[in-house]
Amino acid sequence: MVEGKGIMERLRKGNKAGSFQNRDDSIQEALERLRCEEDIIDIPPPLKSQIVHESPVKVTDFLRNYVPKHIFLTEGELMIANADGSVVNHVIHLDDITRIRHSNVDDFLERRAEYSSPFEEECLAEYDETVLEIVTELLSSSFGRSFSFKFEDKSECKTWIHNMQKLKKKASIRAHVKGTSRIRTYQYHLKLFYDSDFLQYFVAGFIFLNFLTNVLQSEITPTTDNTSTAALFDNLDLCFTIIFTVELSVNIAANWFRPFFQSGWNFFDLTVVGISLISLFLSEVPGLSHLRLMRAFRVVRLFGRLASLRQIINALTASILPVFNAYIIMLLVTSIYAIIGVTLFSDGSPDEFGTFSLALFTMFQVATGDGWASEIARPLIFQDHPTSVLPKVNIASTFFFVSFVVIVGWSLLQVVVAVMLDNFTAAADKEKKKIFQEEEYKHGEPFALHALDPVLESLSAHSSTEQLTSRISSLFVALDDNGNGSLSFLELRKGFQKFPLLPKITLSRDDFDEITCNGMMCNEDGEVTENGFQDIMRMQLALFLQRQLANAIHLADVNDSENLMIMKTLKIMSLMINDLG
Repeated sequence: MVEGKGIMERLRKGNKAGSFQNRDDSIQEALERLRCEEDIIDIPPPLKSQIVHESPVKVTDFLRNYVPKHIFLTEGELMIANADGSVVNHVIHLDDITRIRHSNVDDFLERRAEYSSPFEEECLAEYDETVLEIVTELLSSSFGRSFSFKFEDKSECKTWIHNMQKLKKKASIRAHVKGTSRIRTYQYHLKLFYDSDFLQYFVAGFIFLNFLTNVLQSEITPTTDNTSTAALFDNLDLCFTIIFTVELSVNIAANWFRPFFQSGWNFFDLTVVGISLISLFLSEVPGLSHLRLMRAFRVVRLFGRLASLRQIINALTASILPVFNAYIIMLLVTSIYAIIGVTLFSDGSPDEFGTFSLALFTMFQVATGDGWASEIARPLIFQDHPTSVLPKVNIASTFFFVSFVVIVGWSLLQVVVAVMLDNFTAAADKEKKKIFQEEEYKHGEPFALHALDPVLESLSAHSSTEQLTSRISSLFVALDDNGNGSLSFLELRKGFQKFPLLPKITLSRDDFDEITCNGMMCNEDGEVTENGFQDIMRMQLALFLQRQLANAIHLADVNDSENLMIMKTLKIMSLMINDLG
């Protein structure tokens, strides 16, 4: 790092501000060294040959005010420089960006219309098409933070969005294939093709068309002896089998090895297509012709491709285990009654209670209510007597069947339905919440995040004020490498980078200005003393907790009005306490 910085220092002394482009080779050499040393800070702007687009803009600071900046767009990076563009102090890799678009206050407020307020209406009125918003990846050097850039006009903003989206796609591909073999490169491009909406809808259309063909075949073939019609359906089945085999081969090639076999839907596709191929090529083997029945299950593959159907299937799958426990209890009670039934009725009704298996099926019929009274219970309860006009009532048989119907038919069966409904509803709500959070992360209001959040999260686990003070003091000692009792910006930056946190903390000058209130919390040398560090970290911890509360409100279920109101109340109280402090 010393060698790269030394070159940069000599260049700074020998060139006036803003004239770094005069010595391109030396600048490029120093810049590459600094990049390798992961200390991209206060670097010169990119070379003219590297710049795809540049513009003067206004960027929001930590007080959400717009400050003049200059931004550069290269093939792989977005660089934020000072107002005259002479020094770059923040670099964002394009492949770390998850969202590029106009500010979407209106979209967010439409989805949260249930909680409209004058403040939100005011935000809606301030919607500006000249503002470009980008959100970065959570596990990146920018730590999921969002940046808002205000341009001079709409056309300039649209140009930046178009250029950044195009270059981001290329940068993402380069990042994935970097350092990999040519086969892995081809595999990644194949995966992009396979995951495209066009191909997924195309395959879904063929699956549904195959299902309609099976329906027509089942309707027409059994009622006709026309061999040409049967041959037509056989040829159609061959075509569908070939199409689905090619689709499965592309899926395997694009996701080989672990990603493919980690998906249950891929297992199902492999089973259905594999059985179709076996039944096609070994149709003459006795017994294997019945495997062609698996063709009817091809339509189930739609569930893995349509989000609405997949949501229902996932909810049903999540409710299987709790319902299975209720089924076990019901099966045990039914088995007990089957054993008793064999003991009581095997002689009088051998067809229904001759063996345990017969008795178990009979009790299952009684539980379903299918003719249990007239066909099973009445002959055993009401027995004709030669000396009496009225039939004799068998008390034991009566108690046996009535108690079974009450316990199993009226009680346990309803319990099974209730457990299934409860777990299905809970699983469906969880799935909806997951989808909502994903949509909010992709399209909603950006999360409130800061570079120091990883270390602040650790500090927030304190149990007393004394423990917090002790932790902050230990942190200060760990950051103070030279032991002079104060921390400069470079000491803070290097010290935080050494911490084994995920994501790694990369403090920029803008971040340093933010946490020190533009230097107001520094001493006369522009450094932070231990007392000042205590005040800074306590203030940042309070802001961190407010951000966490804001993010929780952001992701709260819109139907959970009670918890949402509690969180909003806590947020207002924390802001009031902060104002009083």
